[in-house]
Amino acid sequence: MANATEYEKTEGAYEECSAHYAKMIAQMKSYFVNDYDVTIKTISDEIGDGVEKVEDKDKLKKACSEFATFQDTLKKDYENHGTIEEDKFKEYNDTVDTYVKKYSDRVSAIEKAEEEAKKKAEEEAKKAAEEAAASGTEQPKENKVTKIASGFLGVVVLIALAAGGGFYFYRQQMQKKKAEKEALDPDADYTEDKGDFEIPTDVPDEDEAPDEQDTEPI
Repeated sequence: MANATEYEKTEGAYEECSAHYAKMIAQMKSYFVNDYDVTIKTISDEIGDGVEKVEDKDKLKKACSEFATFQDTLKKDYENHGTIEEDKFKEYNDTVDTYVKKYSDRVSAIEKAEEEAKKKAEEEAKKAAEEAAASGTEQPKENKVTKIASGFLGVVVLIALAAGGGFYFYRQQMQKKKAEKEALDPDADYTEDKGDFEIPTDVPDEDEAPDEQDTEPI
């Protein structure tokens, strides 16, 4: 394209040749313009028109990255080869910037929602853990009273069982002793001495003589 412009400025340039150069340059530019249009459409179609409904932030980030690569290529082509006019170069950049801003804003909204959801989940988990810990350490008052009463009744039952066992053992021993006594002489009439008795103290000794009676005649 630079050679065509220089050729047109030279003296004696043929008009026919200049027209041919202009036609070829227009065809080349048309090719690049078409390629740029297709590239922008391909990237934007991956996201679609309803960007606010897209939940895949990685997909949006990929589109932004592809648009950035496209802008770098567009700039090099424009500055080094003049593939498009200045106004067209500006139009492409404005279009790409609009897409990138929409996609970036959507990514920010998704990440903000994720952060809020994560924070809420952490708070709910912390609250649930605190409630579980509190319910495990603090028992209702009536439950404590019930446990104390149950323990007291258990002690009473144990004492009663112990007393009953002792009484039963005592009765068994008494019956055993009675049976042993009766085994000595089944026909004897054993009686138990139930009263106290005194040993007489005025019994005369065998060596003492009885009192002499008064035999004198009256």
